[in-house]
Amino acid sequence: MMTGRFGKAVTRINDIVARAASLLIYPMMFLLFSEMVTRFVAWKSLLFAYDITWMSFAAFVFVGGGYALSHDVHIKADLFYNRMGRRAKRRLTFFSYAFFFFLPMAAILYSSFRMLIKSIVVGEYANYTPWAPPVWPVRIVLCFGFILLALQGIVKFSTFLKETGGEDTCPKN
Repeated sequence: MMTGRFGKAVTRINDIVARAASLLIYPMMFLLFSEMVTRFVAWKSLLFAYDITWMSFAAFVFVGGGYALSHDVHIKADLFYNRMGRRAKRRLTFFSYAFFFFLPMAAILYSSFRMLIKSIVVGEYANYTPWAPPVWPVRIVLCFGFILLALQGIVKFSTFLKETGGEDTCPKN
């Protein structure tokens, strides 16, 4: 099971990365304030402000997934789940991880890695703004965030299996 040192290391990495990413809010606030001032005072827009803002926000979202999973702050349907018996909870959690986490996560990791490679090889740029920044840095953050989320999911699932034990230890409902 991956609940020992590996699990603690993955959770610690997710904590460190999320806390570091949360510090991006200060430069983003300064940038947005500077954009507002230059727009109203000089009647000009900072060409890069929009791009830096969405890239920073993307970093928040992408690298925050593993942190959110490690601290159980993802949306859940506890209203129904808490009313279920132990055996039903175990089956639902097992099914949910298998079909709603691991399968989509494998597809997302595969496609995001392919997009990253294509972005680097082609030299992709964001062509919808005048600044036209390269897209590959955001794609790296995307892949990194999904890797952290997948690893945290493996840790959470392993912990779940360890805590619930075998099927024979579940009380009959």
